[in-house]
Amino acid sequence: MKILAIVLAGSLASSKYFLNDVRAHPHAPTYTPTSWEDDDGWDDDGWEEKDHDSSEGDGATASTATIPDLEWEDKNDGQSAPPAPPVLIAEEEVAYPAPPVEEMPAPEKVAVEEMPAAEEPAVAETQAKAEPAAQTASKIVRSFPDGVPGSGYGCDRTCGGPDDDADVYYTIRASLETYQVPGSEGITGFPADRQPGPVSMFTRTFTGVPEESSPFCADGDDGTTGPLGPCMQVKPGQRVKIRVVNDMNDGMTILKQRKPSLDEYWGLVAEPGQPNLDAIEWFGALPETPEDMYITNEQDLPGWDVSFDDVNIHFHGLQVVPHLFYPQGTGNPKADWITITPESINSEQRCFCYILEVPSDHPQGTFWWHIHRHGSVAMQAWQGMVGFLQVGDETSPGSPEKELAEQGVIRTEWVALWEWVVMPNRRVGGDSSTFYEGNFLEMDDGPSPITTYLMGNAYQPTYSMRAGETVHWRFLCAQTTTGSGIFFQDESGNAVEFYVFASDGISYSHAVKQTALVIGPGQREGLLLQFPKAGKYGVQQLEINDFQGDGETNKPTNAIAFIEVTDDVSSSSGGKDNVDLSTLVFTPGMSSDISTEEVVNQVSVNFEVHSMKDRAPVPQFIINGKEFDSSRIDEKALAATGTSWTLTSNMNYFHPFHIHVNPFQVMSIQSGELPGILIGSTTLQDAVFATSMNPTPMWRDTTFIPPWGMTTIRQRFGESISWTGKTVFHCHFLDHEDQGMISAMMILDPNEEDDSGDSDDWEGDAHEAHELEYYPKAPASIVAQNQENSSQCSAATFVSLLVMSVVGIALLRR
Repeated sequence: MKILAIVLAGSLASSKYFLNDVRAHPHAPTYTPTSWEDDDGWDDDGWEEKDHDSSEGDGATASTATIPDLEWEDKNDGQSAPPAPPVLIAEEEVAYPAPPVEEMPAPEKVAVEEMPAAEEPAVAETQAKAEPAAQTASKIVRSFPDGVPGSGYGCDRTCGGPDDDADVYYTIRASLETYQVPGSEGITGFPADRQPGPVSMFTRTFTGVPEESSPFCADGDDGTTGPLGPCMQVKPGQRVKIRVVNDMNDGMTILKQRKPSLDEYWGLVAEPGQPNLDAIEWFGALPETPEDMYITNEQDLPGWDVSFDDVNIHFHGLQVVPHLFYPQGTGNPKADWITITPESINSEQRCFCYILEVPSDHPQGTFWWHIHRHGSVAMQAWQGMVGFLQVGDETSPGSPEKELAEQGVIRTEWVALWEWVVMPNRRVGGDSSTFYEGNFLEMDDGPSPITTYLMGNAYQPTYSMRAGETVHWRFLCAQTTTGSGIFFQDESGNAVEFYVFASDGISYSHAVKQTALVIGPGQREGLLLQFPKAGKYGVQQLEINDFQGDGETNKPTNAIAFIEVTDDVSSSSGGKDNVDLSTLVFTPGMSSDISTEEVVNQVSVNFEVHSMKDRAPVPQFIINGKEFDSSRIDEKALAATGTSWTLTSNMNYFHPFHIHVNPFQVMSIQSGELPGILIGSTTLQDAVFATSMNPTPMWRDTTFIPPWGMTTIRQRFGESISWTGKTVFHCHFLDHEDQGMISAMMILDPNEEDDSGDSDDWEGDAHEAHELEYYPKAPASIVAQNQENSSQCSAATFVSLLVMSVVGIALLRR
């Protein structure tokens, strides 16, 4: 169901869940979560802390917000103290730096007409000279205080083309379209009187405009053959421009969709039988009517200030300038979301031009792009408003395509797994085989929505291979509210091993053998498949829900696709037969690991789920005890420097963590018990660790935090080029994100004084023009009661984290 109804079941006292398994990089330190303050004057790695801004003296664990004021002393048995942030040397201000491509001279002037943020936008560029202990090369730090020149709203704005300064450019269009779903005749639950054959969806989608675009990748996939969007490509060192045009006029009305209401949220806690809700330990009394429910934070309600017809784009995994807030690249903490609207809402914001410069040392591999306007993300992701983004190609030195071809692997398949939710009782017009999709919440009488999984644009497609042939699968998990355990099975039910050489678009030095993976929304895997003999093989999926109740919430495994393997030599792709996949070597996507010496700060992030009956949304999704506010900066980080993050889930929930415009290294994972077998002797827990810890440490941009678990990562915030600006991190279960599990953060220039300050010091208000359509404001008495209930939840969170920390350290010290 398109419904967020799975929460907090199980007791905090159930010790069997606490940190049942711990696996770490041999050199990864153990960190205790610092969501609360300690008073011993020492941080958990042995360093004394001093916060000069604190009137209370030493002892408060500093968050990234106090990075410029941290002072370290060596208290760790002679080890070197973490280095100070790199010394930066200011460079001359330039209009816009030319991309590092030899054949592309710097433009004399960049057109900036119609740029509303400033008359003469500029980029501030500094150079970070790393200390020898950091063992990193000189880095460029770029800032766009007035926005990236040339980016912005306006359909008349120059955004690519043969005479433009962009190396590659694309125009993609959001619209309402009808698509037939190949293979959907095999889906059960549709009315018996529908026409025979496949059914069709009436949906929101993105399509490319070939006459206004560079060549699309994936054999020219422009997004017109199915609901998934076009495949865009760029090489390292290139500048790319993407124009987004919104033509989804009156989509909410035409698609018969609505925003979630208090009636529906009330129904989740008032009506027995809702999935996984009955066993929850709720706080507060049951409201007698929907009108007795209150909202204390409107930003956590899907659609509160936005139509589901409004869009923007996130370029997931790209190490580029932040691009969610307006103007693109801004460092204003109060900056509002980029919001591209159909003409029926606001014709002046119908088009937007994104401008990205891809660094010359950017990893080459499989990335993707998707919608990201907070409040409408989950609805649009359920409708397939996503697409592949390839960095590098078969001509690019160091690219996976080139290196695979040189080692005998020629063929590539683009595979995206995503959820499709359709209403079997809602047909479009007089067409008996075209159906509407569901709403964010479906509490109406009648049949439940049909939730199924599509591979690409089809249901249970069949791929063909030749025995002994090797095929590179670019596997994207584009799911919205669930993850997947993935494995391959022969006709006898036996597991077929495969190899993985890249995760989240970042290549390893060599391929590693796997039996099964557990992947979450946003993650990509570079798979190498090879089958020794002819036969029909199944691509099996275990649907993994966010909430884990002894494993019973995960459905039985199901075939999401098939692979037909033949002995037909005429089907050869031109590659070598029976390549020894264990011997393949690759150029690592990232040039170096993040050393302990580089880490200058520590951050703790705890994902919480609260369960107050009288508050919407139901349940409440929280980070570090705070509801989401896009105008509040919750974390700050310094560009071109290393930071350690401790990520925790203090209850029986999976959460896929994602941070924008920067990858990270997974250093350690600790998990509560995850019961269940995927295939053979491979458990669900084994697959969770193998996916993010083999090889170790693993570079990723999205990683699971297991139930009752802790994941430690390191980030560098930029390689050869770093960007400053306002961005976000969040849970990539997109219904969690839309309902509050997201935080705004700021990447700062280490050479500049932190002037982001208090949000009240900035002009503008991210939400001053927004009015609630039908949500009541909570009176003070209700707010006070909610705060008391929330304190009870937070107390449970504290106890849970404390137990996790103590048990985790004890296990690691065994």
